[in-house]
Amino acid sequence: MNYVISMKNNLGYKWYDLCEKDKKIFVKGLFIIDDTIYQGMDLAEYVMAQTTPSLLDSCKLADGHFSIVIYDKSGVTIISDHMRSFPIFIVKSKLYTITDTIDGEYLDMSNFDYVQKRAFENALFTFEEKTLFSNITQVPAGSYCTVSDSGIIFNDYWKFSYAQKQVSDIDTATSIISKGYDKLFSLCKNLVGDRTVVLPLSGGYDSRLVLNGLL
Repeated sequence: MNYVISMKNNLGYKWYDLCEKDKKIFVKGLFIIDDTIYQGMDLAEYVMAQTTPSLLDSCKLADGHFSIVIYDKSGVTIISDHMRSFPIFIVKSKLYTITDTIDGEYLDMSNFDYVQKRAFENALFTFEEKTLFSNITQVPAGSYCTVSDSGIIFNDYWKFSYAQKQVSDIDTATSIISKGYDKLFSLCKNLVGDRTVVLPLSGGYDSRLVLNGLL
């Protein structure tokens, strides 16, 4: 099976690619693990140095927002972050096209999925890897996908879950939350550096919390 990898959307975060021997990778966004921030070519080099299983273990623990595409002799592996920040689509025809941009050349109304159309009309989204077209799939949040001669296989590496242990002591809960915010804003400080921050301030609790943390 032949593959086409077409990453066109470079608004905001840009795609970076790296090739070594029979392996090529594409990365976008930033990846935070063990309080270290990887982005740009640093992220590409980090991904290149990992085996796929070790990379998935890292993705499970990582913060940030990223999409990763790995192409080697076995096929293509696509990894989406916990939020699906940068959607990746797979178009099935005579060959597989992996792309971040769906435009007219991929849309064939004969492949329109009317079941997903009804889902979208009621829920405003399609479900899991489905799209409005039966020949186009997407990689869900917290998932990775392998594309090979055997077909397309989706797997979860991470799922959202509520805390397994409830903390009923308010002082303990407050301490845990405070430490989490301290870590978050420390990372923000490292990301921002000397740049100016513009914060849309709605007056609600969320934006006031962010302002307080940044200050």
